[in-house]
Amino acid sequence: MSGINIQRYAFTSVNPTYNREIVTLAEVSKPSKNNDLLQFTQYRALWDTGATNSVVTPTIVKELNLIPIGVTKTTHAGGHSEVNVFQISIRLPNNIIIPNVLVSECADQAGRFDLIVGMDIISLGDFAITGQGNQRMVSFCLPSMMMIDYVPIAAQFNSGIK
Repeated sequence: MSGINIQRYAFTSVNPTYNREIVTLAEVSKPSKNNDLLQFTQYRALWDTGATNSVVTPTIVKELNLIPIGVTKTTHAGGHSEVNVFQISIRLPNNIIIPNVLVSECADQAGRFDLIVGMDIISLGDFAITGQGNQRMVSFCLPSMMMIDYVPIAAQFNSGIK
């Protein structure tokens, strides 16, 4: 049986001080059947494991002239609302394009971020947050590469403690 070679795409972001948000740059485009025709614009993306789906702000909707393809009910920190649904393509910092992502619209975030990368994208790969001292590292690989289990690693470190 021959092995299948799968190209993996990864990125790592080092944050020198602890904060409560993971924000990277990502690019958004109107969807296209041909990835070569996508025209991306760069935005600030919040990686949110508490968000079931990815979300765009009115800034992206306006700048890319996105046309709603539907409406959905959503639950968020401010309660419940009906919001527009759009279809976009996203290029992550690891240069992989996630085509035809269905996103809903949220309120503008006063420059904090323009896009929320939710679990619909995060769960496609491996996502890790690690750190020592005041430094934090966020790493993402797509497609998934391996399972990480810290229990045996911690046991190995602990076995050397005197």
